[in-house]
Amino acid sequence: MKRILFLFMILTLSLVAQEIRVLEENLAEVKFDRFTGKTVIGSSKHYLSKMVRLAYERPILVCALEYSGKIPKSELNVTIQIVFLSFNKDWQYLERHDLYYLKDGEPFKLPAAAHKGKVMSGGVRETVLINIDFGTLRELCEAETLEFKIRLTEFILREIELDMLASIMQLFEIEAAKK
Repeated sequence: MKRILFLFMILTLSLVAQEIRVLEENLAEVKFDRFTGKTVIGSSKHYLSKMVRLAYERPILVCALEYSGKIPKSELNVTIQIVFLSFNKDWQYLERHDLYYLKDGEPFKLPAAAHKGKVMSGGVRETVLINIDFGTLRELCEAETLEFKIRLTEFILREIELDMLASIMQLFEIEAAKK
């Protein structure tokens, strides 16, 4: 019994250390807009500065969770948008931007994706967006691996992208605890 308790304590300490590490990496941030009265917990400038160069190789994951007020009232009153951002010489996903996921190797259903794009000097910036609920975000954060496919291009999310999602979830829980 003592051995089981000891192993449980080790596991708990390891999970707490991992949560602290994820928050210390500053991959997500909380911003309150006093003009609109809305709070956004989203990918941080630090995260984006690390990832933006990778968006020329393949789409990168960006996420934002929004709610009214400084403190969230419940998980039901949040809007969450998952965005895949890429920079290309020409349009890759303008006409076809179907999005498919594998969570830990198994198909995972998400809502239909939308596309936005902008012509820039030397190429285009494309975003493929989906809106999800809090339960779906929680499921994504529980995954060991997340793979996605846009059009014919397949990717595995990097550890930093998974950590960014976990950071958003953790910051939401911290904000919600301030009630």
